[in-house]
Amino acid sequence: MKRRSRLERAEQLETANARLRAGQPQRQVAAELGLARSTLQEWYKPVAVGAAPAVLAACVETPEGVQWLHQLVVAAHFCITLQGGAGIRVVCQFLELSGLSAFVGVSYGAHQGLNAALEEAVVAIAS
Repeated sequence: MKRRSRLERAEQLETANARLRAGQPQRQVAAELGLARSTLQEWYKPVAVGAAPAVLAACVETPEGVQWLHQLVVAAHFCITLQGGAGIRVVCQFLELSGLSAFVGVSYGAHQGLNAALEEAVVAIAS
């Protein structure tokens, strides 16, 4: 089974919604997207997002919302760790306190790779 990124899932859901509104059967839509019908049905189930407003939860399920969320997390890493001199744990704390932990993992390990890649990108640009 292929694990899809959050962005891939959001893009496929957007495509599925358009095709379903056009009257295509769910089984056909799932097949055309290379998904099991049960996977598509699972994606339509509401996901508990803690205290986050439902409209925000719906937003971050769209491709634009996922891209915005990624941008926000990278900005937090850049400002907090590279400019502010704090560590990854402060980024995790920010995500937890802001409520973004409803959408983004806040474990140290989840952010370690991102922070390392960001540092490498900054060094590469500066060189």
